[in-house]
Amino acid sequence: MNIRIVEAEDGDQAVSAAEATVPDIILMDISMPVADGYEATRQIRSNERLKHIAVIALTAHAMTQEKSGFLQRDLTAI
Repeated sequence: MNIRIVEAEDGDQAVSAAEATVPDIILMDISMPVADGYEATRQIRSNERLKHIAVIALTAHAMTQEKSGFLQRDLTAI
């Protein structure tokens, strides 16, 4: 198995890293500085080269209403 992990400290770095590496999957923290996980996911989904990538939301927010909102924002899973 060949696994490569790329880290980003904020949403803008996450988008740049995705553009540079085109990963198979992204684990996206929703509460990041600069551009949050929602905005980073929106930018990834708007990029033709990246929009196929599964984006899994990571969050400490566990309320049912919030979970349904995550999926409505084009995240693949929570």
